[in-house]
Formats: sequence, structure tokens, C-alpha cells
Amino acid sequence: MPGYVKIGMTTQDDLETRVRQLDNTSAPLPFEVYYAANVVSARKTETLLHDAFMDYRVRPNREFFEVDPARVTSALKLAEIADVTPSQDIVSDNEDTKALEKARGRGATYNFEMIDVPVGAELSFIRDETIKVRVISKNRIEYLGEAYSLSGLALKIMQECYGWRAKTLNGWPYWVYDGESLSARSQRFAQESQ
Repeated sequence: MPGYVKIGMTTQDDLETRVRQLDNTSAPLPFEVYYAANVVSARKTETLLHDAFMDYRVRPNREFFEVDPARVTSALKLAEIADVTPSQDIVSDNEDTKALEKARGRGATYNFEMIDVPVGAELSFIRDETIKVRVISKNRIEYLGEAYSLSGLALKIMQECYGWRAKTLNGWPYWVYDGESLSARSQRFAQESQ
């Protein structure tokens, strides 16, 4: 569900089983696992995350938040023992895969000018700060002498470095400028303009 993050926990050993349970007739799309981690106390960690992001909660009795997933990931890493994020989408069939890919491709078209990121600015990859790129136009970045879109390079890195098997992803949550992910920055700019 683009724009929403579910902050939840499972005590089951199998994350895949839990994600499949969540995908029922009341959910429009299969859940995309942005980040998952083993922690010492799942219930305590979940409670603390819910408290930390309380201002972004969609409804008081639900685990959905309108917040940048990179921010939640940063907070969760404080309690992490091991990163257990799946390397592929947890889906039942090709129809689920098509629905997720369509949803990832949908949405507003943003560019760097809209969020005050100048040409020449340096961005870093959220999962590895040593991966740096330079903004070369309002919608292109340069990495190792080649031009890419944000999503194209994020997908390439996720596939090559993290074993990600999906064919698409939205690159905005994966890049950081001035200490803020581009998706959080775009949300902030949108709120400020209202």
C-alpha cells in the first residue's frame, strides 16, 4: 500500500507465513517487506516503534503509519540482532507480482528540482553510505561514470548486493540527501506546500 508502512511483529519463526496471512481479501495488494529484523524482544521493540512514530499513525487501533519506511528502518536497526529482510517479494502467484509491480510504477513523478536537490549534489545509498552518486540533471544521477535513474540504480544495487529478485522498486526511499531520504524529503515538501 504505497504511502503506508505497517509496523508489526511476529513471534512465528517464518516471516513468509506471517506475510501470507496478512494478504487476504481485505488487503488490496500483497505486503512488500521493506525491512525485517530479528530482535531480543519483539513486543517491546514494536511498542517502542509505535510510540516513536505515534504522530504518523493512520488510526489509533491500527499498525499503519504514514511515514517514510527508511525512518522506521533506522529506528529498528537500533534493536536489530540480524537483518532478515527477504530477497524477493512474498507473493502467491504471477497476478500478485503484477499487482505489486504496477503499484510500484504508479504515483506522482518527482524530480530533484521539486525537492530542492541541486545538480551536483551528492546522494548516498541508504543501506551502504559508501555508495555515493552525483545528481546530473533534474531526474538523473551519475554512478561510476554512467547515468541512471534513482530507481534503476537502486534496483541494480539491491539485486547485485542484496540478492533482491523483484524487477521493480521505487528508488526514492533508498537515497539520502543531507541526512534525509528523498521520499521523506518529498513528503516534507508536499506538506509544507499545503
